[in-house]
Amino acid sequence: MKARPPPAIRHSNLYFNDKFIVLQVEDTLFRVKTAVLSEHSEVFADMFSIPKPSSSAGEGDDDENPIWIEGESADRFAQALSWMITTDHSSIKKSRDEWKELFLFSRKWIIPTLESAALNALQLDFEWQQFEKVLFAYKHNIPMTFATSDFRAMLCNTNPLTLQDARALPLQVFVIVTQIREIAAMYSCRGGTHPYKRTYPDCDCFPAMETVRKWITNLGSEDHGPTRSEAIAAAQNIVGI
Repeated sequence: MKARPPPAIRHSNLYFNDKFIVLQVEDTLFRVKTAVLSEHSEVFADMFSIPKPSSSAGEGDDDENPIWIEGESADRFAQALSWMITTDHSSIKKSRDEWKELFLFSRKWIIPTLESAALNALQLDFEWQQFEKVLFAYKHNIPMTFATSDFRAMLCNTNPLTLQDARALPLQVFVIVTQIREIAAMYSCRGGTHPYKRTYPDCDCFPAMETVRKWITNLGSEDHGPTRSEAIAAAQNIVGI
């Protein structure tokens, strides 16, 4: 009699789940490996971990029984999925608007690797209009290290904000930026060199800039913003005084 193998357990890393699943996004069907989505997104991982009732054809098993992904764009889903199954991400070329959509997708479905790639491309590969990069970071609660030079330029410019600036900026951003600019101008008037004409290789301004971002974010709540001394301290660090 042929010997039977001993009891076995699944290898923790090398037992692959290559099951395919059918998803419908808008009017388009996608048949993908569950492992691909689960590896990148904890939302999809949780979705696929829910036990399905035993039947001849369960949800997601074929084209007649797809899992319907509501509230998502088929084009954006296709771009995100293509990114997830591509091994050479350096070969991926996209427009700024496409990277913005992939960033929003990554936030919605909790895909940290895609979020990091999108932010890296948005930060390094494209030119932004005045305030645009800072406002994008503000709107999506991205640390201001994403827009360091833009944020510093916004805060350190000693010129008063204009009416056009006021229309472009949310009120709480306008208030904080005005306050910091006034302080930067005050130090400039005392004989300091204009911030744009100086470089600060040893200036660790990130903590101060992140503090200002938090002031801006919280100004609409019970937090009424910085005291005068706090604003002066932040301005000194950011301007390099």
